[in-house]
Amino acid sequence: MPAMRLALGLTLLALVAPAAAQAADVPTAKTLYRDGPEGRFLMEGDWLFRLDAADRGVRSRYYRQRSTSGWSTVKVPHAWNVGDHSIASMNGSVGWYRKDFELPSASAALDWAVRFESVNYRSTVWLNGRRVGRNAGAYLPFSVLLD
Repeated sequence: MPAMRLALGLTLLALVAPAAAQAADVPTAKTLYRDGPEGRFLMEGDWLFRLDAADRGVRSRYYRQRSTSGWSTVKVPHAWNVGDHSIASMNGSVGWYRKDFELPSASAALDWAVRFESVNYRSTVWLNGRRVGRNAGAYLPFSVLLD
């Protein structure tokens, strides 16, 4: 059975400078922590980012876009305003992070969860254009169960 291609979208209060876009990848079989369940994969590295200062992303359906036009590549973990001490920077804005990937296992019957180690402040998570979770809380880890 071929690997399934998924698109994980995440809206965050964040910003970043532009860079080039990237293609789908397969998460690596490694983790941040030794303790925990088997079969975890780290989705670090290149993600796509799109600033949404006018907060139009939901209406424009950024969570369903297949094109990388208008998206920039960033490395996660990532903080958009490092070194910018302006009031506008500290007030924040809306930004979107996106990761196009293929499941590392051919078994779509497995239970999947996505864990975020730190998000500032509110987030909504989409998988393949469907909203699968929300969270509020600055810099606290959270998980979204995928069914």
